[in-house]
Amino acid sequence: MIRRVALALVLLTVVFGPGALRAAERVDLALVLAVDSSGSVNQRRFEQQRDGYAQALVSQQVLSAIKSGDNKRIAVTYFEWSDGRRMAHILPWMIVDGETSARKAADTIRNHRRQLVGDTCIACAIDEGMKLFAELPYETDRKVLDISGDGESNVGGSLEAARERALVADVTINGLPIETYYEPGLVRYYEQNVIGGPGAFLIVAKGFDDFARAIAAKLVREIAELR
Repeated sequence: MIRRVALALVLLTVVFGPGALRAAERVDLALVLAVDSSGSVNQRRFEQQRDGYAQALVSQQVLSAIKSGDNKRIAVTYFEWSDGRRMAHILPWMIVDGETSARKAADTIRNHRRQLVGDTCIACAIDEGMKLFAELPYETDRKVLDISGDGESNVGGSLEAARERALVADVTINGLPIETYYEPGLVRYYEQNVIGGPGAFLIVAKGFDDFARAIAAKLVREIAELR
């Protein structure tokens, strides 16, 4: 009997690939990190965002929050967005369950070069996030799309419609608006047009210099809400 089970697992791997064996693995949270790389984000600001995410993932606060969950692991993917023609997938879905995996994810994020610049389409970012959830190779009761950005949409389809598609699919959208002199109403815009779903919230970064603090606090809150 044991030999037949082992053979079945080998055949499953050969036919469907290694992902077939981990498809049933359960995580406490599936988190899509969607990062603004539009034209309003200059290179220094881009690096502050990128490094802020990498730093947050390996922080003791985030690692402790992950360990507080029932399964003690989350699934994370990271992509950068601009408009409908410009999306850059940097970190594929992976499990973060401790310092080693967190550092691997952080290194992937920190060591990549910027790949795109363009207009700002938050609806496009939401739709791209939904594609990633459709490819999620793990099981979970909670899916969160985490959108950070420094501006309102200026191109693309209906943000309201994109958000509604996500909410119907039981995806919560949280926001991290980056306040600057040029977008004084951005926080209110995110509150009214971007975030949504059970427990949705936003944390504001007071400029790009405040981004690392804001994203660390945001990740801890998202993960710790599972307790």
